[in-house]
Amino acid sequence: GLSAEQLLSGVCSDEIVREMNREFINIIKTAAGAGYTWTFSSSVDVQGRYENEKYLALANEINRQKLAVAQSSMRGQATFMIVTPKVLTALKTLGLQTSDPLANTFMGTYDGMQVYCDLFDLSGEEAIWFGYKGASEIDAGKFYCPYVPLKINKGVGEEDNIPRLFFSTRYGIADHPFGSDKFYRKLKIAGLPA
Repeated sequence: GLSAEQLLSGVCSDEIVREMNREFINIIKTAAGAGYTWTFSSSVDVQGRYENEKYLALANEINRQKLAVAQSSMRGQATFMIVTPKVLTALKTLGLQTSDPLANTFMGTYDGMQVYCDLFDLSGEEAIWFGYKGASEIDAGKFYCPYVPLKINKGVGEEDNIPRLFFSTRYGIADHPFGSDKFYRKLKIAGLPA
């Protein structure tokens, strides 16, 4: 049969991982800085008669930002991007095959970059956050340093003798010695269709 302890452990472990992912996304967004605004409907930034032609202009801007990460980090082009839901829709128009953003933050790859959707972004702006992560653990702007992995301890409540599960983990987030801001970049997008 189904063990309540295993079920509870699985649910709680999943929630802890989701909270840690949320923290990591916010750390990357902060490291990317203020960024600059690219206007979708502007005749200066965007040339095109139809919406799909303007999405191609967005694709060109994504390529420019991808290369800008390479220039600032001096390590390589952006290897991942975090997008808001409206930007995800634009990327779908450009050919990104995606999954359900509620089930998983990883949406697929676009132009060699892993795409993650921040479905719970509360900033109120449409944006793309670019980042570089190389092949080794030390080739990144931020380092995840776990020193106590997620562990589950069993116990019994003193006052009522009810069995309890205790979850604990310890980790640190460290910056690259030459500055984490060089590995991340933000592109704000104004005027995307609703």
